[in-house]
Amino acid sequence: MARKSAKLCQNKVKPADTGSGRTSGTRRAIRGRRGGLANMPNMPLDIISEISTHLEPRDLLQLARTNKGFRAFFTSRASSALWKAARLNVHDLPDCPPFLSELEYANFVFSSHCHFCLKNGNSTIIWKIYMRCCSSCMNTQFIIPAHHMSTITTNLTNQQIKDHLVPVPIRDKYYRTGFCKYLAEKVAEALRDIPAEKSVNFLEKQKLLVKESKHAELLKDWSLRKRACRAEELKEIKQLRYDAIIFRLRKDGWGPELDFMEKRREIATFSRLDVFRQPAKLTDRTWPKVEEGLRPHLEEIRYRVIYHERDEVLRSRFRQFEDLISDFCGSTAQDQKVMPHLIDFLVMPEFQALGDAPNARIITTEDIRALRDQMPTLITRWNAAVKAELASLLSEYVAPQEDLELFDLATAIFSCSHSHCDHRSLHRYPDVVADNCLRQPAYLKASHITEYRDKAIEIACERPWDCKYTRGWTERRIGHAREVVRCCGKDPDRTLRQEMDALDVKLKCTTCEAERPYFHISPQTWDNKASGISTAPDLDAEAAELQIVHLGQYRCDPKSLLLVTDDGSAKVEELEDSRP
Repeated sequence: MARKSAKLCQNKVKPADTGSGRTSGTRRAIRGRRGGLANMPNMPLDIISEISTHLEPRDLLQLARTNKGFRAFFTSRASSALWKAARLNVHDLPDCPPFLSELEYANFVFSSHCHFCLKNGNSTIIWKIYMRCCSSCMNTQFIIPAHHMSTITTNLTNQQIKDHLVPVPIRDKYYRTGFCKYLAEKVAEALRDIPAEKSVNFLEKQKLLVKESKHAELLKDWSLRKRACRAEELKEIKQLRYDAIIFRLRKDGWGPELDFMEKRREIATFSRLDVFRQPAKLTDRTWPKVEEGLRPHLEEIRYRVIYHERDEVLRSRFRQFEDLISDFCGSTAQDQKVMPHLIDFLVMPEFQALGDAPNARIITTEDIRALRDQMPTLITRWNAAVKAELASLLSEYVAPQEDLELFDLATAIFSCSHSHCDHRSLHRYPDVVADNCLRQPAYLKASHITEYRDKAIEIACERPWDCKYTRGWTERRIGHAREVVRCCGKDPDRTLRQEMDALDVKLKCTTCEAERPYFHISPQTWDNKASGISTAPDLDAEAAELQIVHLGQYRCDPKSLLLVTDDGSAKVEELEDSRP
C-alpha cells in the first residue's frame, strides 16, 4: 500500500514577538514559506527538463515521492526522456535493458526498499531477477532450497532440464517459488506436445533469460566498482579529516603527546577513535566538540609522557650513582657486612638532592666528584644510625647496663620474621646488618611511578634497610635466650656471650627426649638451645639448623632443660645450685 503524502498548505506565520515578555504561545519566525515547492510541477516544462538534465535518477526518485503532483509528473510516459537524461549523468552505468522501463530501472538500481513489503533499509539485491528483498520476505518468497528442487520437478523425466534452471546465489541456493513452478509446468508441457510455434517461443524466452543474466552481471560489476569507488572516496575524506585533526592538535600544543604515540606505534589505535572515523569534513564549528572528545585520551597520554620523561631522567641518574658507588667500593677496602646498598645511598639526602632535581638539571662530573668525597662520611653516618636503631630495638627486651656493651650480652640476638626465611636462624650485630630479609623486596602496585623514593625502590628491587622486619621473632628468641641463660645459673641481664661460650656444658630437653624419641635428640650447646634447635647425632651442623624448635614450636617448659657435661656432674650441680 503506497504511503499517503502529507497535505501541503501555505500557512502564514505571524512574526515572533521581539520583546522580553514572550509568551509560550508565540512562535519563532520562519524564513520562506511552507509548501513553497508545491508549485514546482506548474513550472514550464523546459525549465523542469533543464533541471532534470543536471540530476541523477536517485534525485528524480526523491522528487517523485515528495507529493502527488511530482509523482504524477515523473511517472508519466512523457517523462521517460527525463529519466534517460538523468541516467546518462551516472558514470559508467549500463544502459537500461529492453525488458525494463527507465523508471523501473532507476527504482531497482537507486532505491533500497524491498520490492515485496516496501520496507526501506538494508535489502539483498537479487541481480538475476532485478529485485530487492529484505530478510523477512526472503523466507516467505524464496523458500525452496536447491536440494528440495525435486518437490516441483517430479513430472520431469530429463535430469538435464533441472540443470538449466539457474539458481540465485543468496546465502544458500534459493529459487523463486512461483517462477520455478511456472517454468516446470511450461517445460513439461513443451516435452509433451513440442509444437513448432511453442518450441520457438520457449527458445526465445530462454534467450531473453540469458540476455537478462548477462546484463545483470554487467550491472552487478558496475555496482561493485561504484561501491569500491565510494569506499575510496570515504577513505580519502576520513584521511583528510584525520590530517586536519592532527594539524589542529599540534597547533594547540599536543605535539609531544602525538610524537609519543608515534614513537610507540600507538597512533594507529588513536586513529581508530570515533571522531576520526566520521566521513565528514572538519570545520571550525565542529572542532570544539571533536577536541572535547579527544581531551580525556590526550590527558592520559600527557601523563604517560611526563612519566616516561621523568623515568628516563631518574634511570640515567641512578646509573651515574651506581657507577660512583661501584668505583668507590672497588678502590677502597670496605666491610661488606656494614656497607650500605644502592637503595640506602639513593635515599640519602645528599644523593636525593641531585637525583630528585628537575629534569633540566644536568649532573656534571663536579657533582659526582663532590659526592665521592662525602662517601666515607655518609657510610659512617649510616652505620651509626643502623646501630642506634638496633640498640633501640634491643633495649625494649634487654635491660641496658652502663658498664656493659649492649651487643655483647648473651641475650642480644635477632631473628628474621620474613615468611620465606628460616626464622629459627639467629643473628648478632653486625651480621644482622647484612641480612637481606631486612630489605623487603619492592612490590609497588602503581604502574606509573614518578616519586623519587618509589622509583629508587623500583630500580633497586629492594627497600632501604629497616629493622622492623626482625621485631616479631626477635622478641621470642630473646625470651628463649633468657631462659637458657637462667638455666645455666647466670643472670640474663648481665651475662656476656663470651661467658656463656666459656661454660663447658650442654643442655637437653627432657620433655622432647621422652615424648619425641624419634627425633634422636642429642645435647646441644647453649646458643643452639637458645634458638630452640635440637640436632640428631648423625647430621652435620648445617642440617642441625633445620631441626625442631623446642621452646618455641613445642612450648616446652624451660624447667625441662637439663644440664649435662662430658666429664661428670660436679660442674652441673654447681651451676644448678646457682640458678636464680
